[in-house]
Amino acid sequence: MPDTYGPWFIQSASKLVIDLLHAGFLTRGAAVLGNLYHRDNVIVGPALVEAADMEGREAIYPRILLSPAVIREWDNGKSTRGSTLVIEDMLGRRIVNPFSLPFTGGEAILDSFVDLNFHLREIHATIDEQISTLEVQNRQKHAEKWRYMRNLIEGPILSAEPTLRPYWNQVAPGDRP
Repeated sequence: MPDTYGPWFIQSASKLVIDLLHAGFLTRGAAVLGNLYHRDNVIVGPALVEAADMEGREAIYPRILLSPAVIREWDNGKSTRGSTLVIEDMLGRRIVNPFSLPFTGGEAILDSFVDLNFHLREIHATIDEQISTLEVQNRQKHAEKWRYMRNLIEGPILSAEPTLRPYWNQVAPGDRP
């Protein structure tokens, strides 16, 4: 596998997670390495079985888990050193960070990128609304998944990307440090 394929895949998965979260849907899954066979509309293979098994047994919360093989490849990749695309969640699992910044830059570039791609203010409001609604409906297990997402963003994600904190906290652009 080319060294640059892993980051591309994880960035693509990140975009999907953000888009679904922005639309009010939680996502969970697993990324694995292995053989996969495609023919017309049929996909089979040991990688599909491993991903489905890992997702069903271990994902539980809204996150994309990484298999041990993916983690080994990631840790050995030259293009991934120092990247925040992969982080450790509160439960000690290596996962995809959907809010990893692909660059460092000035405030104007960052404002534009975050507003167009991450939708943090809207996602924050959606998460709070979902938790509140689900608690009123006494759907605690579902509310817990939304709380996990909020804690993931406020903990490991904002620790990995501290420049995103003002966007999450809904600070007006002129009030940012």
